Amino acid sequence: LVTTTKATGTVYGDANLDGIFNVVDILFTQYYFVGNYAYTGTVSSTQLTLMNPTLTGKAPDAVDITYLLTTLAKQRRFLAVSPSGGEPLITSTSSNLIISVQIFDETSTPSTTQTTIRFEIGTSLNKGISFSVGCCVNTTSNGIIVRANNAGNGVYRVVASGPFVTESNVGLVILIETVDSTGQGGTTRSFPFRGTNLSPYDTSGFSWNPFTTFSFVPSSASQTPSVSPSKASSISSSVTKSPPAASASPTAAVTTTKSLSATVPASATSSPSVPASSTPAVTPSTTTTRTRTITLSPTSAASSINPSSTNTPSSTGTRSASVAPSSSVTPSSTVTRAASITSSTTNTRTASPSLSGSATVAASSTSSRTIIWTC
Repeated sequence: LVTTTKATGTVYGDANLDGIFNVVDILFTQYYFVGNYAYTGTVSSTQLTLMNPTLTGKAPDAVDITYLLTTLAKQRRFLAVSPSGGEPLITSTSSNLIISVQIFDETSTPSTTQTTIRFEIGTSLNKGISFSVGCCVNTTSNGIIVRANNAGNGVYRVVASGPFVTESNVGLVILIETVDSTGQGGTTRSFPFRGTNLSPYDTSGFSWNPFTTFSFVPSSASQTPSVSPSKASSISSSVTKSPPAASASPTAAVTTTKSLSATVPASATSSPSVPASSTPAVTPSTTTTRTRTITLSPTSAASSINPSSTNTPSSTGTRSASVAPSSSVTPSSTVTRAASITSSTTNTRTASPSLSGSATVAASSTSSRTIIWTC
């Protein structure tokens, strides 16, 4: 890629550096092309650039000579891929894509009339982008093509707005097309930098060959946070005891239910940054059921009672109480029983003071414990 900027005093096509572009410069280029260095002498890098209007960055060839001829005949234009104001050919950011060129006629004057510039962009992922500057967007087999806006002073520009999809190695072809005073164009008035298979270029032997490439910058980066939570935990527990229903059986089943729940708020450290609203919350829940069988050894048996009390039965014990066989029980006194079991526990039960007699009591109770911890 050869980047040319119109410098003060620069005359495009002036191969012999005499300050004017004319047929002598075309002859000079032809002599250099065939190797007649006796005529051309040693040429400078500036001369090589001026003899290479197709901007291939190579030594001038037959295509360059033809281009100089048709430009001198006012059918083609000289291309400066970096406008004189220093604006780059392509500016690609997350919010805008800007493509600008500057065009000059055979007198090195900015070309503002009878000239059309189109850009073919070889994209497959960003064909749907919208242009705030430029018009006449169409799809091609290579991507999309858009007509540049004449911004004055020979500058032709397009501006596309995001969002963009990440895409690299996107080719750009610059098409310079002119018409005569009657509005008629033709193959000698159209030239692709460097090639496209669009009509009429395909019939002239051209195929897709980008002048340069660039990348679309995405409007927003995808982020996958990596969270390393720091945890501070606290545990609180509560036990709820439910009185058992009376049973005539000397064997009772004691069921203990444990419920565990925890809420873990995490302060996350992530890269890239993760907002607080995305901090994960974890609430594990575990339920454990334990069944224990105990055997009561009563001191006497006369009747069954249905005590209403709160206790924690987990043992085999002996108790005595005064009961009336056909009375309701209003708990207000203490009955103590003792037993020998796998785990030893002292149970306290409240019973009616008006009871007489002795009874065999089988009790079952449910004990629930909830442990909540915060991590």
